[in-house]
Amino acid sequence: MKEFGSEDIKLLPGGKAFVSSGFKLSNDGRKNSVGGIYLFDFNKPSEKPLNLLMVDERGQQLPITPHGLSFWTDAASGVTYLYVVNHHNGVESIEKFRYHPEEKKLVRVKQFKDETFHVLNSIHLVGEDQFYFTNYLFFNAYFELFFGLEWGSVGYFNGEHGELVVKGLNIPNGVIMWKNHLVVALSGSDELNVYSVAKDHQLNLERTIPVKTSVDNLSVHPEHDDLILGCHPSPFKFPFHSRNPDAYLSPSQVLRVNDKSEVTEIYSNDGSELSASTVAVLYKDAMLIGSAYTKLLYCQDKTLPQYNVTQLYTTQCDTKSYNTAYHHTTSSQHYTTLHHTYTRWNGKSSDIRDPCLGRNCSFGAKCVASLDGMSARCQCREVCYNYGDSEGSTPICGSDGVDYANTCEMERTACRDMKDVKKKFDGKCDPCREIKCPISQVCKLDSKRQPVCRCFNPCPNNYSPVCANNGKTYVNKCFMDLDACKLSKNLVVISKENCSYENSLCDKKKECDYYADCYNTPKGLTKCICPEWCDKIVKPVCGSDGLTYDNICEMKRRSCLSKHWIRLVEYGMCSKDSENNYRDLGLLTNYCEQFGCQPGAECVVGEDGVECFCANCSSHVTDEVCGTDGRSYRNVCEMKKYSCVNKKTVHVGHAGPCGQNLNCKQSKFGCCSDDGRFESQGPNEEGCPNVKIGKYKVKYEPKWNGLASIQLDIFLFHEQCQCNTFGSVGAQCGAATHACSCKPGVGGIRCDRCVPTYWGFSGILDAQDGCLR
Repeated sequence: MKEFGSEDIKLLPGGKAFVSSGFKLSNDGRKNSVGGIYLFDFNKPSEKPLNLLMVDERGQQLPITPHGLSFWTDAASGVTYLYVVNHHNGVESIEKFRYHPEEKKLVRVKQFKDETFHVLNSIHLVGEDQFYFTNYLFFNAYFELFFGLEWGSVGYFNGEHGELVVKGLNIPNGVIMWKNHLVVALSGSDELNVYSVAKDHQLNLERTIPVKTSVDNLSVHPEHDDLILGCHPSPFKFPFHSRNPDAYLSPSQVLRVNDKSEVTEIYSNDGSELSASTVAVLYKDAMLIGSAYTKLLYCQDKTLPQYNVTQLYTTQCDTKSYNTAYHHTTSSQHYTTLHHTYTRWNGKSSDIRDPCLGRNCSFGAKCVASLDGMSARCQCREVCYNYGDSEGSTPICGSDGVDYANTCEMERTACRDMKDVKKKFDGKCDPCREIKCPISQVCKLDSKRQPVCRCFNPCPNNYSPVCANNGKTYVNKCFMDLDACKLSKNLVVISKENCSYENSLCDKKKECDYYADCYNTPKGLTKCICPEWCDKIVKPVCGSDGLTYDNICEMKRRSCLSKHWIRLVEYGMCSKDSENNYRDLGLLTNYCEQFGCQPGAECVVGEDGVECFCANCSSHVTDEVCGTDGRSYRNVCEMKKYSCVNKKTVHVGHAGPCGQNLNCKQSKFGCCSDDGRFESQGPNEEGCPNVKIGKYKVKYEPKWNGLASIQLDIFLFHEQCQCNTFGSVGAQCGAATHACSCKPGVGGIRCDRCVPTYWGFSGILDAQDGCLR
């Protein structure tokens, strides 16, 4: 007897699914059988399911006889933990594994055993290490099944010990949260029990849904919020099939149950195609059906996500079957549903057309058919339910740059506000937003959009200058690589010496159009290169072409690649008015650069031209900063508002209230001489608020491991400050100071880098107001 099957399936966000294979109860004489967990990808259905490596805490391969599954994803770290019911060696336990997608393996981190674990079947996570579970039997003996003894139970495990909260059930099987209720499938009585959940996790029976078939495992449709049931329509044939799957068939069936307790059959087969169906999961236009002892059936049918409660589908669809034990994929024949149904319709199925077919609802609304199936209307969701580990209940990022608890919340909000919002990514819009990296490190997103603190490289202090292709001289190559990491730039050495006039043309006179970056070449030429990539964060902006971009970087990249100027019109998604008013007014955004608002004011391009206004800071949170005027402000917005109203130039001196930043004395270049509070960003009080402008020569004696002092010529012309476009408030020298005016947290003579303890200069390209702390 070969050991395979696909007893339970759990759908992950993005279309991948865990599948348990090798189910054997200890009383069937095969308690030592070894199964496994497979990974199926709905996006690549032609590929065979992947057998995940399962190891224990020491890295040793772990034998397991899996049954029910459930998973939990930690919101902070993004790590997914898979919980598996295990019957190996006749011991009832629940194993907790950490899923490592890159290494394609599951590593056990904990094992749960409890006296309330009699004969485990299914589990459903409601928190990390907290779950409901079903005991299929009490003694694990066939006489319980034969005599229909109601000795099954439902329990709750709080992370340390279990408690039986419902007893006296007839073979409880699948368990799942549905519309804030716990649903338990009763295989022995052909019905579903729907329980309300109390704060102490006790269960109160609210209603029973008869389904007239033996139900196994449950799932929730990620789009339609309905229950999907894997069933055994001829339960008396199942015991024979379990003893010899090759000799005896057991029919299969999949049902759908809506919130009105109406039951519809969506798949049925006499067992010749798939025997003993246990679970079904739907994703987009495809369905995956598991079985107890044979194979995994995949079906793709474009009508599947649109079936109606009053319609019986007899549509053929292409299917694939997977033998999980042998990793073998074959094609099966077409199937049609058997001619029986549990809906209220008594006529012929061919006489009915789903009224929602071909009807498109806007703004996230859902098409809802009338009870008689003759009409339909679009309506917003009134409430969203948490389905625990189902695919539709995980946090997502909307195209409006807002984090939503789940897809339903996004669609409900979009429908209420009448906005066209789509899902952009699983997880947060900006995973780095709440990550605090150690000093000198920067949060970056990896290929999986996971936040990682990078750009940490303790560079040596040896002075070995190199000139990079951005026209800047670095102390050594290590510092250049560090800057390249933080700025997400491709920096290379063009000469192993201080940059000369010839190899720093980008820094002196070259300007690139369409937001391209200027790079020097070893031959003394310059080259304009478009940004190669942008971080996958969503901070939407509206461009002057009337299109919404995920962030400013994406807008600038599109402008560069298309060689067409696209200017920033407004932050946020383009409205219909934006599309109508700004599509042909892209050049208006140049006016902001020429108009010149007073200090602290914001420039807005409108249909009638350009206007300046002082900010409204009522919605900004408290995040105190100290201004260069020595005043403390509740946040940067309040500082700008003060600057605007009083027509004074004020910038951020440092984060936190004034008078608390006295660490500049310990910094590399000491304090600025104006008040002794601000850190100098370089020799000769470089970057200080009141830096003196002129042409002068200074002698700087850095301590590079005892090397001789180095004579540096510094030329500063007030006629041409060469202010960094992104780090400075304006590209021109200040009329009063004859110096560059830097954005918050930005320093340097040209406002081209972050001051100490600040980071993220490259983020200014993505609508960031300055360097972060």
